[in-house]
Amino acid sequence: MGRSHSAGIAKRKKLYISYNNNIETIAFSPSCNSADVRELLIAICCAPRNSSMKLIDHNGNLVAISPTLEPNTVDDPYQLTVTTSRRDSMKEIKRLVSNMGEIFEKIIECNDNHDDLVKKIDYLEGQLQVECFQAIELEKCKMDLSQLKSKLSDEMSRLSVTAPVTARRDVAPYPKYVLSGETIAYLKQPTFDMWNWEPNEMLALLEHMYVDLNLITEFKINIIVLKKWLRAVQSKYRNNPFHNFRHCFCVAQMMYGMVHACNLQNKLSRKDLGILLTACVCHDLDHPGFNNTYQINARTELAVRYNDISPLENHHCAVCFEILADPETNIFQNVDKETFKEIRQGIIDLILSTDMARHGEIVQNFKAIAKIFDWQDPIKIKQLQAIMIKCCGDYRYRMLSRFEMPYRI
Repeated sequence: MGRSHSAGIAKRKKLYISYNNNIETIAFSPSCNSADVRELLIAICCAPRNSSMKLIDHNGNLVAISPTLEPNTVDDPYQLTVTTSRRDSMKEIKRLVSNMGEIFEKIIECNDNHDDLVKKIDYLEGQLQVECFQAIELEKCKMDLSQLKSKLSDEMSRLSVTAPVTARRDVAPYPKYVLSGETIAYLKQPTFDMWNWEPNEMLALLEHMYVDLNLITEFKINIIVLKKWLRAVQSKYRNNPFHNFRHCFCVAQMMYGMVHACNLQNKLSRKDLGILLTACVCHDLDHPGFNNTYQINARTELAVRYNDISPLENHHCAVCFEILADPETNIFQNVDKETFKEIRQGIIDLILSTDMARHGEIVQNFKAIAKIFDWQDPIKIKQLQAIMIKCCGDYRYRMLSRFEMPYRI
């Protein structure tokens, strides 16, 4: 009985199949037919039964899937390639072709009902043409939808920059303050005392600066959006002893005072004034309270993200434009795309110039052009803006250090 069992095993043919870089093994008896061998291959690749399968030997020859396949070794397996059907319509076409083959076989075997068979063949040929046309039309529809989606995406992108957006009035703004003539005049002075104002009052004073410099008209700013933007900016300043929202207001007010003291509203364009004031408001957004030297030496997340190159200033820029990315708080949403690109680049350049590591470079560049200054030269205007934002921060810092810095920090 044991010998009979061993003889049965010896008669089984064993083949090695390579599929997806894996070596699989199949074994079958001589009594199996081609369909049985195909079922074993389908089991290896877990493919649908209507899949197209190719078997290639170690010489690169395509071989028939049958029980007569030559035995091989694990070192020279047969290569199995499977192609599955992509569309249900293609499955239907294969099914119809298969049916037509069966009908042709019946025609050869018998001549009875010849006319009926011819009619059925004509019908199946018609169905096959319909399925082919449907498959082609489906592909065309997919292409048309893809093109339409691309056009719609481009149009939405264009509208998001150029189309005026009306903000919802569902967020309560800060209390409305009526500024006295004395306060308005005092706000224009570089010696303005910023310690006497509450946060909501500072928001109202910042709003007045944008109105007074005619930036509302220049950039078509919705006043509700301006209020929401100022609120969003305020929320992004941490409760640090120095780099907080009051410091932001302090630097912005100093810039506003310098503009009036030097009559720059009649020398600089409204766009340049808007870039200056907005850069001041945003120049220390989300400041963590530790300087760049600490960030780099401690290998903080910001230092790693920005490769030790002005990590804080790069972060301030990123937070600034995160706020402006929201239509509810984008004060520049109604300008055209090119103007927005210029505003964005101008704000980035000014915030990056506040890095003290670049102090000497910026001062020397300005000294070289200060004696013969050309108000029509955009490069010199940028150098002037860079020195102005540094002056606003440095001058205020010295005033605080000398008179009113809270020494407990």
